[in-house]
Amino acid sequence: MFKEIEELSRIDGLTGLYLRRYFINRLNNEILLATRYNSLFSLIMIDIDFFKKVNDRYGHIVGDFVLKELAKILLDQVKEQGLCARWDGEEFLVFVPYQTPQQVVHLAEKIRSDVENHVFQHQDNIVRITISCGISFYPKEGVNITTLVERADKKLYEAKQSDRNKVVA
Repeated sequence: MFKEIEELSRIDGLTGLYLRRYFINRLNNEILLATRYNSLFSLIMIDIDFFKKVNDRYGHIVGDFVLKELAKILLDQVKEQGLCARWDGEEFLVFVPYQTPQQVVHLAEKIRSDVENHVFQHQDNIVRITISCGISFYPKEGVNITTLVERADKKLYEAKQSDRNKVVA
């Protein structure tokens, strides 16, 4: 029972991704390691474009299905090379260690493209979505989680303001 409660405190019940609070603790540990070993990492902030329209048109059950399917796409792309969290509602945060900025941009573009081309089908409902992404880089753009998340979020906002369905690094 203790293991089950511990798991519930770390993992989002809907998506199977890490919860924000647990993820922040993990990121703080990763910053310590990156500082000690002089290594790189990046954060990719992801938001579903016009997600409210999905919920309004198809209902929250389909919206939840879309969130679960998107989480599977993220996990499939990130695999063992990083960590994924449900950050807030339809926002996700991906931690990618040891990759160059070019590699991380390529990964984010691959995720964006996979989502754009994915058919989200729940019973008779077929949903197409796009995502926008903002990327921050450690240590170039910050050396603490707050700054790095703020930078990724600002770039995500830039992507949202310029037609969406894009990656801003």
